[in-house]
Amino acid sequence: MKEKTHESSFEVLTYRKNRIILEPIEDKYFFIIDKNENRFSLSFKDQKYGAFVSYQSSDGDDVNAFFLPVINLPIYIETNGKQGIIILFPLSKEVSDWSESKKINVVYESIINKLRNNFSEDDYKRSVEVNAIICLVLISLIESEKEKVIDKIIEFIKLNISNNKLSLDYLAQNLYMSKRKLQYIFSKNKTTYKKTLNEVKVDLLISSINDNPDVSIKYILSKCGFNSHSSASNAFKIAKGETLYQYKKKIMKA
Repeated sequence: MKEKTHESSFEVLTYRKNRIILEPIEDKYFFIIDKNENRFSLSFKDQKYGAFVSYQSSDGDDVNAFFLPVINLPIYIETNGKQGIIILFPLSKEVSDWSESKKINVVYESIINKLRNNFSEDDYKRSVEVNAIICLVLISLIESEKEKVIDKIIEFIKLNISNNKLSLDYLAQNLYMSKRKLQYIFSKNKTTYKKTLNEVKVDLLISSINDNPDVSIKYILSKCGFNSHSSASNAFKIAKGETLYQYKKKIMKA
């Protein structure tokens, strides 16, 4: 059954149009690029699978990239003759919302490159190495998705920084999340709602001063979400280790 799904979803061909049989690992498929071939094409026939490819390009650059399925639009891969790997993931599960803009964590990328360049000749050891790469890719996708969610939250706070209704309850209501879910997301990113809110306010204050160093601070406080000069001064000093006026003076001299 898996083989049928695999055959109907994607196809990997050599430069000579020879079809490559991919090896299954649970609901995923992979192919190790060896030194005998250096040019391939990957074609998607539906949108059930996405691909992760890792290899050295013909220019010697390390490539670690995600590809969403685009039906009947082949992806062409040309290596420098060294080993690489192509992994096909089902999009209906843990990687249902990925995109090509997602990046592999640089630490994971370094490990993937080392594993990819030194696959074992032993079948069992090689399967462990492939599984390790798959795990690193999935962890990176999950972390990328987590960053994406916190970025959306921060953007919403920025857009509503002058809104008197802005609060954790207001955030939860407008982002269609429970307060508990929001607090969990903040916690996973090693922060809190209050800390994030103050960081956004301070960043907006810095941006306003940088854009117009001559402006009086009291005229920009409310636009940056502060209700008083003292609260702005305290938040700024905690975040940046210097007072508002020290920072403003430094910018004006620059």
